[in-house]
Amino acid sequence: SSDGGRSWREVDGAHRPPNGDLEAVAGQLVDGTLHLVHQADRTWYYRFHTSDHPTAPDRWAAAHERLGAEADPPTQVAALAAFGDGAVVAVYGGDASLRYRRRAPGGAWSAEALVGAGPRDTLTAPMAVAGADGEAHLAYVDLAGRAWLRRVRPDGTLTPAVPVASGLA
Repeated sequence: SSDGGRSWREVDGAHRPPNGDLEAVAGQLVDGTLHLVHQADRTWYYRFHTSDHPTAPDRWAAAHERLGAEADPPTQVAALAAFGDGAVVAVYGGDASLRYRRRAPGGAWSAEALVGAGPRDTLTAPMAVAGADGEAHLAYVDLAGRAWLRRVRPDGTLTPAVPVASGLA
């Protein structure tokens, strides 16, 4: 949009991601780059340079990077924290648990890891934000109505879960 959002036009449509099924999407704009995690038939990561990008405006930088191995995950939720150095933490649904991966500033993704203790932990509604020193803050809830907070460290490890609320509907 060049008029404050009153009208829109597509840019770099020839390179748009091929998957149009939007089940769960999370996005964050950092320094002219829009980072997106999308869950549908699989879990995907996209990166788009907006018109404000300093070197490559109005184009897809990553149009279809597969994150999750599971096809058609039954729990479709997504969250992400993007950092100014290019690092990203992507959180997404798997079987009944949450999974995450961390992208290094250079672009390499860590192995997929579970947020909970195992696949039987039913966790959902993730929210993630970038914090100081490259740590991402991650909040989520379980089916017992408890909210939890953890941090994903720059090396991809998780801090212990801290309960922050209970009795949630």
